[in-house]
Amino acid sequence: MRWLGHVTRHIGDVPLKDITPQMVEATYAAIREERGLSGTSMNHIHQLLKSVFQKAIDYDYIYKNPCAHVVAPRRDDPKRGSLTIEEGARLMGEVDKAEVEAYAQIDEKEARRAYREEHGIARERKAFRGLHHIGNITAVRIGLATGMRRGEVFALSWENVDLERRTLRVCQSITYERQIKTPKT
Repeated sequence: MRWLGHVTRHIGDVPLKDITPQMVEATYAAIREERGLSGTSMNHIHQLLKSVFQKAIDYDYIYKNPCAHVVAPRRDDPKRGSLTIEEGARLMGEVDKAEVEAYAQIDEKEARRAYREEHGIARERKAFRGLHHIGNITAVRIGLATGMRRGEVFALSWENVDLERRTLRVCQSITYERQIKTPKT
């Protein structure tokens, strides 16, 4: 509900019945000026606010939805593009460097652990730390090599991997809310 926080700073103290379409438009303009939000974010705010007012109508708190008379902020056209060959090669070089550094850090940690074990001062190991860096690096490598979306890469499981055929099967994706869903295409 972070979007509603933007709105409540401007009209949160105004009784629902007193909110007008002009107040809503002025609120949108103020939010955009303060926060510099994109058209898409402003559209999210509009849709959410419109549904809040609709719920107020359903509960007989108000009779008209002030957002119904406000033109929804226009969503931005996504400016998506792929990397050039040079950009992809440069990214792969950075991934290679990051991987070498991550493995070196793990080697250093393991050397320290071996020393502590040798001298009887090691604690019981409950986790192996540092692997998430390598996992993230591997995810970038997979995404760069296949063109998979981030959610598709992070939703991969071993049943989707065929090492003999050297194939990955994309059959699910994971959302920011950590929900598994079917991929877009």
